Amino acid sequence: MDPLYIANEGKAVIVVPKKHAEEVFQVMKKHPLGTGTAIVGSITDRHPGKVTMKTMLGGLRWVDYLTGDQLPRIC
Repeated sequence: MDPLYIANEGKAVIVVPKKHAEEVFQVMKKHPLGTGTAIVGSITDRHPGKVTMKTMLGGLRWVDYLTGDQLPRIC
């Protein structure tokens, strides 16, 4: 199972201009529900229309659209 494609409720991805990222980060970090706040990436023009991520080994991985059905949530 790939954690990128498993339902994960209670999380948010917020996109802000780079010049405001640190300010937004600090505000969110101070909130009781924002203790796990992190800046996890940036938008570049290197691969237009694509999402990539750096692997734990330092390689580059394409983050593709989910193929098939998402696993059901168990609540």
